[in-house]
Amino acid sequence: MMDAFGTRLRDLRESADIGLREFCLSIDMDPSNYSRLERGIIPAPEDHTKLEPIRRALGLSAEGETWKDILRLADLSRGMIPRRVMTNEEVMAKMPAFMRRLDGQEMSESQIEELVAMIRQEHEYHS
Repeated sequence: MMDAFGTRLRDLRESADIGLREFCLSIDMDPSNYSRLERGIIPAPEDHTKLEPIRRALGLSAEGETWKDILRLADLSRGMIPRRVMTNEEVMAKMPAFMRRLDGQEMSESQIEELVAMIRQEHEYHS
C-alpha cells in the first residue's frame, strides 16, 4: 500500500524523467528495495541522512520546501510526529495535556483547539 512519502518520491522521480533502475544506480540502492520504499512496503529510514542520496539525485535543495516536505512525510510514514513539530517549544509545551486527553483524562475544548491551531500554524509555516 502506497503512503504519501513513497508516492511523493515516485512523483518527483517520474517528474524528473528518471527511470527506476537509472535512479537506483545513481543513489547506490537496490531497485527492488527502493521500489518497496516508493510503494510504502518498507518505512522511510529514521535517520534522515540516509535520504541524502535521494535528495541529491532529485536535485533538491536541502533547505527547499520540497525537501522539508519529504522529511515531514518520512516521519509521518513511520507513525512519528514530524521533527519540525517536535522542535516547536510552544507546541511541545501543550503535548502533556494532549497526551492526557488521549489517555482519557480531561482536556478542555479550548485547550484542544489551541493545540490544533498551533500544530496547523507550524505545518503552514513549514509547508
